[in-house]
This record gives sequence, C-alpha cells and structure tokens, in this order.
Amino acid sequence: MVQGEKLPGLTDPEKKMYLELLKLKMATARELSKATGSHRTNIYDVMEKLKERGLVSFHKQDNVT
Repeated sequence: MVQGEKLPGLTDPEKKMYLELLKLKMATARELSKATGSHRTNIYDVMEKLKERGLVSFHKQDNVT
C-alpha cells in the first residue's frame, strides 16, 4: 500500500483523497465526502487538482460524474 508520506508534491487533502480512491477504485463526491470526512464542495476542488496532475479521471454514468 502507498503511504501518504510517499506522495511528494501533494497537499494533505490530496493525499487523503488519493489514498481513499485507491481503496474504493471509483466513488462519487458524496461517497468520498463520507469516507474522508471532507465537505462535499471541497471534494470537487481536490479532485480537479488530482485530475490536472493525471492521478485520477472522471467517469460519467447516468448523469453522475
């Protein structure tokens, strides 16, 4: 398993979100909010930053991204 301290250049919220996504494989903002304890609006900001870094991608299914 990847340890948070071994993710250089990521902020603590980015590390937390990325590690949680590694466990879940796929999740909605609501699911990530519940799993990480972060406010749902913050999830979108962090996810966008992870996407810009090429660490995550978005998938749309039934009008849910």
